[in-house]
Amino acid sequence: MSLFTTIKNRKRYGSGVSENDEQGRRITKIIVGLILVVIIVVMLSPYLIGIKVTLNIDNFEVKTTLKTYSINYVDIDEIKLIDELPKSRKVTGVNSLGLDSGKYKCDEYGEYLRATYSNNHKFILIERENELLFVFNCKDDEQTIATYNEILNYLS
Repeated sequence: MSLFTTIKNRKRYGSGVSENDEQGRRITKIIVGLILVVIIVVMLSPYLIGIKVTLNIDNFEVKTTLKTYSINYVDIDEIKLIDELPKSRKVTGVNSLGLDSGKYKCDEYGEYLRATYSNNHKFILIERENELLFVFNCKDDEQTIATYNEILNYLS
């Protein structure tokens, strides 16, 4: 049978897959459903996890969706409570549902690490020797101020 005849017969009789193939439709629905579930989980995970700060005896941890930052108190050169961050651009990280997490860059600080809620107006800035600056905050301004004061207590 020639190639032309094969192509002609395919057009006439189809490619062998029925348009009413229920199994194919079911598999397509399952795949689309799984893709939607994965997209929803990825989009909501920063909101569900948020930023969690845990103060320990020797250090404190700031947990975000993608990373946990651990900072020893003895490594802190300076700590500040600031009201505003300079305009920054994300180098790597996540901006999702009011959370900014990752490595950022601005003119004032250069590259720095950030784990912040974007709707809060208080930030804790940590300077460490030979390390990138680290900026974070808590769910609201009152929690951020309380965490700042607790870290100061551990430092003294």
